Amino acid sequence: MKADDRAAAWRGDVTALLDDGRAMAATAVMRSPDMVGADPAIDAALRDIGAALLADEVAALHALDHRLIREVKQTGGVALDAAGFPELAAALDRLDGRDGLDDDTRSFIARWRDAISGLQRHRNEVALFWRRLTSLDDAMTNHERQGTSLPAALCREADDLSKDAEQLLNQMPGKERAAHIRSAGGRPGDTAAFLSSLPQRLAADDVVREEENRRDHLVRLGQARRRLRVARTATWTSRPWALTEPLVPGDRLVWRDDGGARDEIVMEASFRQHDGRTTLLVTLPATAASDDDITRSRIRDEFDLVRLDAQAGIRRLFWPDETVREMEIRRQHPSPDQEFSLRCEDRVVEGDRIRWVMEPEGLLDDRPQVEARVERIEPVPGKGGGDVAVLTVIRSWGLDDPPEPGSEIRQTMAALMERSCVRQHRDDEDVRAAKLAEAHERIRAYRPGPSWGFRM
Repeated sequence: MKADDRAAAWRGDVTALLDDGRAMAATAVMRSPDMVGADPAIDAALRDIGAALLADEVAALHALDHRLIREVKQTGGVALDAAGFPELAAALDRLDGRDGLDDDTRSFIARWRDAISGLQRHRNEVALFWRRLTSLDDAMTNHERQGTSLPAALCREADDLSKDAEQLLNQMPGKERAAHIRSAGGRPGDTAAFLSSLPQRLAADDVVREEENRRDHLVRLGQARRRLRVARTATWTSRPWALTEPLVPGDRLVWRDDGGARDEIVMEASFRQHDGRTTLLVTLPATAASDDDITRSRIRDEFDLVRLDAQAGIRRLFWPDETVREMEIRRQHPSPDQEFSLRCEDRVVEGDRIRWVMEPEGLLDDRPQVEARVERIEPVPGKGGGDVAVLTVIRSWGLDDPPEPGSEIRQTMAALMERSCVRQHRDDEDVRAAKLAEAHERIRAYRPGPSWGFRM
C-alpha cells in the first residue's frame, strides 16, 4: 500500500474512532456507576485524537501545496489547471474556519484563498477579453471579405480592445496569461498576432472608407454640377471671383467683355498653392451640348487670366450645395496635416516623402492622390518648372486607376507644385536646405541660348 493510501486509511480510522467517542459520550452508558469519573479521561482522549487528526490534515495540506507548486513549475501553467488543484481546494475547504488552527496555518490558508481568487478573477477577465477579440476578428474578417468599411461601433471596439489589452494582459505574468487564454479556448500566439495586425487592418479599413466616401461624394458632386449647369443666371445668386480663389470643374463663371456676355463652365483649373494663384483655366460655354464638345473649349494661361481678372469683373455662381464644392476644393487642394505638415513650396528634392493630387486623364475625372518618395531629380534646362522628379509610389487612392504602390512614376516640378504638393518633415532638414540651395543656384545661373530667328 502506498504512503498516501496508508495515511488516508489511518485518517479514516481515526475519524471513525473520534466520531464513536463523541457519540458514546452522549449516551446513558456514561451515566452508569461503572463510568463514574471517566468523563475527564475520555474528553482528554478525544481532544488528543482531534488535535492529532487536525495536525495530520494540516501536514497533508502542506504536502499538497508542495506537490502542486512543483507541478506548476514543471508544466509552466497555473494552479487552477494543475492535476492536484481539486484535492488542494477540497483540503482548504475542510480546514478553513476550523477551531484549533494556529495563526501560521490560518495565514497559509488565507494566502491560498487570495491567490485562487486572483487567478479566478484574471481567468474570467481573460475569457471575456478573448470572446470580445474573436467576435471583433470575425466581424472585421467579414467586412474585409465583402470590401466594406467597418461601422463606427466596431472601430470603437477595436480601439477599446487595444487599450484593454495593454491594461489587462500586461498586469499578469506571461505564463499565467497564456494559461488563461488556453483555458478560454484560444492560443496565446493568436492573441499577439491579432493585436499586432490590428493597426494595419484599421489602416486598410480607412482606405476602404475613403473610397466609399469618395464614391458618395462624386455622386453628390455630379448631381450638383448638373443642377448648376441648367440654372438660370438671371435668378441665380453669385459672388465675385478672383485669381486667388481656386476653382473646381463644374464651377460656372459669368462676365462681360468686348465680345459680350460670357457664361462658361469650368472644365479644368490649375492652382499654384504656394503663392495662391490660378495659373490655367479650361472652360466650355454653358450652352455646349455636352462636356465632350472640345472644339468649343477655351484654354487660358496665367497671362490671359491676369488680363481677364483685371477687366471683366468675373462672378461665380453659387452651387446648389456649397458644402459639396468645399469638399471638392479640399479633395483637389488638400492642406497640410499632421503627417504631411509642410507645403512643398516651389520644388521637391531627393529624399522627400510627398503627397499630391495627380492630373486626371480626362475632364471631370476623379483626382487620385498619391504618396511617394522622391528618388532623384533629373534637371531640365530652364527655370526649374520642367525638372523631372522620379518617384516611387508608396500609397495611392482614387477611382481612375491610380499608380500601384512600388511603381515608378515621373512628374514635372511644375505639375507637382500646381497639384497641392505637401511633404513630411525630415530629420535632416539642413541637408534638404543645402540641396534646395544648389537647385536654386543652378536655376539662377541658367541663361537661354541665342535665338536663331530673324535678326535686324
